[in-house]
Amino acid sequence: MAFIQGRHILDAALLASECVDSRIKGETPGIMCKLDIEKAYDHVNWDFLINILRQMGFGEKWLKWIGFCIKTVRFSILINGEPTGFFPSERGLRQGDPLSPFLFILAMEGLNSMILVASQKKWLKGFKVGNQAGEDLQICQLLYAEDTVIFCDAKAEQVCFIRIILVIFEAVSGLSVNWRKSSMFQVKEVANIQCLANILSCKIRNLPTTYLGMPLGNNHKELEIWDGIVEKTEKKLATWKTQYLSLGGRITMINSVLDALPTYVMSLFPLPAKVEDRLDKLRRDFIWLGNKEGKGIHLVKWQTAQLSKKSGGLGIKNLGLQNRCLLSKWLWRFGKEGQALWKDVIVSKYGQTDSWTSNTVTSTYGVSVWRSIRNLWPKLARNICYKVGEETRILFWKDKWIGQNSLMEDFADLYSFCDNPGASIAEMWSQQGWNITLKRLLNDWEVDRVANLLQRLEDFPGLNTNPDAIKWKHDRDGEFSVGRMYKRDLATHPGGIFGPWKQIWKSNTPTKIKCFTWSVCRRACLTEERLKKRGFQIVSRCFFCHEKEETNNHLFLHCRVTSQIWYMFQSIIQDPSVVPEHTADLLNCWMRRGGSKTQKKWWNLVPSCIWWSIWKERNNRCFKNITNPMQKVKEKCINTLFFWCKEEGIYEVDQVVDF
Repeated sequence: MAFIQGRHILDAALLASECVDSRIKGETPGIMCKLDIEKAYDHVNWDFLINILRQMGFGEKWLKWIGFCIKTVRFSILINGEPTGFFPSERGLRQGDPLSPFLFILAMEGLNSMILVASQKKWLKGFKVGNQAGEDLQICQLLYAEDTVIFCDAKAEQVCFIRIILVIFEAVSGLSVNWRKSSMFQVKEVANIQCLANILSCKIRNLPTTYLGMPLGNNHKELEIWDGIVEKTEKKLATWKTQYLSLGGRITMINSVLDALPTYVMSLFPLPAKVEDRLDKLRRDFIWLGNKEGKGIHLVKWQTAQLSKKSGGLGIKNLGLQNRCLLSKWLWRFGKEGQALWKDVIVSKYGQTDSWTSNTVTSTYGVSVWRSIRNLWPKLARNICYKVGEETRILFWKDKWIGQNSLMEDFADLYSFCDNPGASIAEMWSQQGWNITLKRLLNDWEVDRVANLLQRLEDFPGLNTNPDAIKWKHDRDGEFSVGRMYKRDLATHPGGIFGPWKQIWKSNTPTKIKCFTWSVCRRACLTEERLKKRGFQIVSRCFFCHEKEETNNHLFLHCRVTSQIWYMFQSIIQDPSVVPEHTADLLNCWMRRGGSKTQKKWWNLVPSCIWWSIWKERNNRCFKNITNPMQKVKEKCINTLFFWCKEEGIYEVDQVVDF
């Protein structure tokens, strides 16, 4: 499956999970052999590879090119740190060569073909994965690059055939199995497991295990699946020196490192609420506390921090929502993709009432993950529509193919007594028009409803030669992606407020200043007013004017002392406008000022620069008992603004005087 367009590593993991689940729920025990191919790339026989390519229909000229690529390898040995001569290679593929992975999977196709022949001749019997479609679908082997798994019954003759196949394959291809690293797993209780393992000279292990980095054989709800993810997260956090990271730096580390750790497993397994809470606690404590122990002060609620930046949050990933979006991709692929082995297995095991998804799964969960995935279909179905082609897949009443809702939803009264509620568009449409039949005659008040239905159907152009397709209805190109669904669902979460968030995060200020400006506009700065609300017993007084309570808006906007800095900048551009009541309102007004492109760039930095200067001076007076005159605070503010402009290339001057 590896390195082939349209195939994914997760396909093999899903197949393995469903195969093991089917055998566990069945009556017959079986065995699963995980094989380790010894030094895979280094042992490939060149003649065998060329013959495989020839049998697959590659031309002689192509074979000569491939032969030249793989047979011109030269090696040199370092003796006392110095290369000593070169000698040619006689087998193997070069590590790091972009062509090597493709050639290797073609070589492994030889093993795949041998197992298929053995299965067709009934020498091997794989794991049956259901008979819902009327076909005896069995999986004997899963190959992903050098990761090989073979399923068979717990019978000595079948294990002997596996041994024979692998010995022959080694003789012709040069690829041998490292039996010391290979394992045999019993699926259900196998009485003669030791005898079977002796045939292959491999180890006996018990489920659960891992396959392609995914848990295999675990109940999908077991918390142990996620122990490795939690442990990796804790190890990462323990090595980071958070005392040197600002809030912006910690957010960057979470988004770029921590959020990537569970993504792979979340693409197949549902995230338990307890694990989500544990990971959220680790991330939450890291953002607000760093590596400090004890209870710290959280500037905003965690749900607020998880909002998108344009909704007033910090853009921290909501892991539960991300997990649901990742799992929904399977449902999108089910309806979008044509022939695929993983899809055939799901259809065979669970059945299919229409072409867009499988039947609802009513069996016990077991070690299968498909039931959890299938449960997400109603949510995905609300966000997709259908493009009518020439097939009979789209249902006239039930699917969203014309308008925002299905006809069943908008015309529920007519649907309740229609003659064919499960009919497709192709069955309802003819060149003469629509064939809508009802179980009874219409009442007078229902005639208008039929007229409205026919009016809605007037724009239908008729069937065409394209295949039916599903579309993501919220974007023009109609393509689904995990990111699009995540943004769509996140936008519906409560807590988002209107504000200048886009301007804050797109400004040319340093990341830590963006986070500080965000906290000012969110009124989340730890002013004395905020501390009193959190239970601190203090007398709140502004550190500048000593007259009023230190609130967010007073400190940064309306204090008669700090407002001198605002008047200074307003006098520069001769702007007599009144300062708004709230910080977010001021930033909105400030960003709408006119002027040239260069003027706008430096002008948009001014509010953040003023607030940062005020906050630093406030902390000097509060914690260090140092009071600087306001003239010096103004100078520091201008120096900071000059430095930011110079770093961003807004003005190419070397001195503050020139600025």
